[in-house]
Amino acid sequence: EIRKDPSWQYLLSREKILVKKLDLLCSSFENVTLNAAEIHETIRELEKKRGDARKAHEKAIMKMLFEE
Repeated sequence: EIRKDPSWQYLLSREKILVKKLDLLCSSFENVTLNAAEIHETIRELEKKRGDARKAHEKAIMKMLFEE
């Protein structure tokens, strides 16, 4: 589902290793069942990177607008 979300596109294009890892972990229902904890950790890592990128972007905008 996150692949279809435009707000994730930039991060997913930069985090090819994590995306490939998720693809392997989720390649079948059996893999998802066996690797649920690792899938959770990988998605959590992506979410953290997305949040960090959003904060950095907001900070850059504020600096550009108010600290010329």
